[in-house]
Amino acid sequence: MKSSKQEIKIILWNIAGIKNAKYADNFLELADIIILQETWVTKEAQNKTIKSLNNKYHWWCKAAVKRKNIRGRASGGQFLGIRNSMSKN
Repeated sequence: MKSSKQEIKIILWNIAGIKNAKYADNFLELADIIILQETWVTKEAQNKTIKSLNNKYHWWCKAAVKRKNIRGRASGGQFLGIRNSMSKN
């Protein structure tokens, strides 16, 4: 009996702002699963941001939290992307 092992490539990146993702689009496409941390994307901007990300993946978002006195921006935030060919929606 043959084993049917499939390799799954995962990228986990503390991105320090979602704007940095555009510089690595080709690199990110090597992965089947992408986890982006510290995206700094707020709840108000998450839908617009998801639409701007690579459409070869199904994306989920955990919004960043806006806190007073922290660099004038939200902190935290995560995106999870799963390649469409792997996702059952």
